[in-house]
Amino acid sequence: MEYKIGCVIMAAGNSDRFGKKNKLLMPFAGETIIEHVLSNIPLDMLSRCVLVTGSDKIESFAKKMNIETSQNKKPELGIGRTIKIGLEKLGSEFDGYMFAVCDQPLLTSTSIAGLIDFWKKEPDKIAALGFGSRSGNPVIFPSSLYEELSNLEDLQFGNVVYTRHNDIFRIFKATDEYELMDIDTIEDLNVLKKRIKG
Repeated sequence: MEYKIGCVIMAAGNSDRFGKKNKLLMPFAGETIIEHVLSNIPLDMLSRCVLVTGSDKIESFAKKMNIETSQNKKPELGIGRTIKIGLEKLGSEFDGYMFAVCDQPLLTSTSIAGLIDFWKKEPDKIAALGFGSRSGNPVIFPSSLYEELSNLEDLQFGNVVYTRHNDIFRIFKATDEYELMDIDTIEDLNVLKKRIKG
């Protein structure tokens, strides 16, 4: 059976801890962080992708890659709002829903593809990329949790849902632990830049 996966790419944060207007527009490996991350998403394995952002510049990068977009003009209200906007755009017709963030520049297409294949083996379960005992993003939820995800409060994260369903939560191991590292500060960015050179 071929499973249909809808993907919400979350790129609407305010970068408050980073200290710059938008960290996703910072340079990384010869391009911007957002371009680098989007280029590693295996779009051919996903039925439909929607990037949610409040930035016209980020929206333009997504459109160049033929990724649909939806605007969140009030990202300060919380990530739950971004999740809801993305799900509303996608609709409830998919077998699974993958959520990806845009500040993990070392995340590889190999690991994302592996996660998708891992989820397809048990599509009624939740699958998250992880390393060791740590879980992170992306995460794929079954369609049975669409309504629950859609009803998140603005300040809630998706982990609220998988914590409620820990009995069906599974982890797929990333190739490298640094794939899970996101960029919250300038220091984080410098660590990952050194990592890619090394």
